[in-house]
Amino acid sequence: MGDAGDSGSAAAVTFDPPQIKVWEDTRAGANSPWAPLWVAPELPEDGRWTVKVTFDRPGTYLLRGRADDGGLLTDVEVTIVVRAAAS
Repeated sequence: MGDAGDSGSAAAVTFDPPQIKVWEDTRAGANSPWAPLWVAPELPEDGRWTVKVTFDRPGTYLLRGRADDGGLLTDVEVTIVVRAAAS
């Protein structure tokens, strides 16, 4: 559920925990609701999902998120600007 913007690279972004694919990846073990034997993760006690995002290099990144319960869905886009550390 991450997508890099025009100056950042998607390869430079990691999510912890890894995010569920929002496209129909039907390969076994693909972390997609369409994959064989996929099981949805347990809902946290407080009902809030927390994800740590790490950027390996400076750039402008567009992160796209989606919440979908099978009947209703909503999307959000957040722009993140990562600057090099001051030396």
